[in-house]
Amino acid sequence: MKTKKLLIALGLASLLTIVSACGSDSQARQGSETDPYFIGEVVEDREQTFSYSHIHGLSKHPEDNNKLLLASHYGLIEYDKKTKEGYFVGSERFDLMGYSVIPGTSILMTSGHPGEGSKLPDPLGFLWSEDFGETWEVRGLHGMIDFHGLTATSDQSKILGYGSDYNTDAVFVSYNQGYKWEVVKTKGLPLAHDEFFDFALAPNNGDIAYAATNQGLFYSNDGGVNWEKKLDGFMTAVYVIGEDEVIFYEASQNGLFRIKGEEIFSYDLYLGSDAVLYLIAEEDPSEVTVATFQNNILTTSNHGETWETLVEEGNFPQ
Repeated sequence: MKTKKLLIALGLASLLTIVSACGSDSQARQGSETDPYFIGEVVEDREQTFSYSHIHGLSKHPEDNNKLLLASHYGLIEYDKKTKEGYFVGSERFDLMGYSVIPGTSILMTSGHPGEGSKLPDPLGFLWSEDFGETWEVRGLHGMIDFHGLTATSDQSKILGYGSDYNTDAVFVSYNQGYKWEVVKTKGLPLAHDEFFDFALAPNNGDIAYAATNQGLFYSNDGGVNWEKKLDGFMTAVYVIGEDEVIFYEASQNGLFRIKGEEIFSYDLYLGSDAVLYLIAEEDPSEVTVATFQNNILTTSNHGETWETLVEEGNFPQ
């Protein structure tokens, strides 16, 4: 595996527009941290969907490796890689933001904005699901914070969130599964919405975190307070396998890379004017799935030697 050296010209300004497009122009309303409640209902006869306009998160289904969960603008979508069919999950059709799965569990986390006609507060704050997105518990900061990134340790003892009250971008931390939150006084991490793209905690160590920004790959060993630049570049996505093993996408080189200790490996992935927005990996890092800014989803099981296109431009295969 050879590290790529070729630099290409990317339309990075247009990518930034897509990242920041979903949000509200209004000021955040007053919310509460003490009155969680549930939204949504289990739906047996699910509504099929044949496409999506864009997504704000990607994960494997926690109990079915043949399925992906896509956090879309109009609700959570379950996509079956075998049948090539997509169905909305649950009854709520809201704009999911910051979506992720807690590593090694069946717990989903998200934030976002209410769907059309909803009486829910905007933004929704922090939401938690233990039934694969059928129903959600609104646990904290509802009507207050719009999270665009969420990450947690496997034991759920620590959750970090990157979010905004529409005035200030900040990192937040919760030590009780999202019911109470504190602002993290970070140092050294670019936090503006057009600088910060993605971050993740090490699954088994809440002190270790990595962040993908337009100024490089950043690293923290004190739980997200102090950050230092590990690599230069325009990083748009990151996935943490362990304390010293991380996969990331660097847009200016159009390359997907993996760091393990002091070694750097590359995956053979060339996207032209596109770039990776979200990525997930198996315990075996040769198996990676990526979602791109232009709504493509690709997967590899051999460290990038070959790639299969699962979804093209947001359209499920017919």
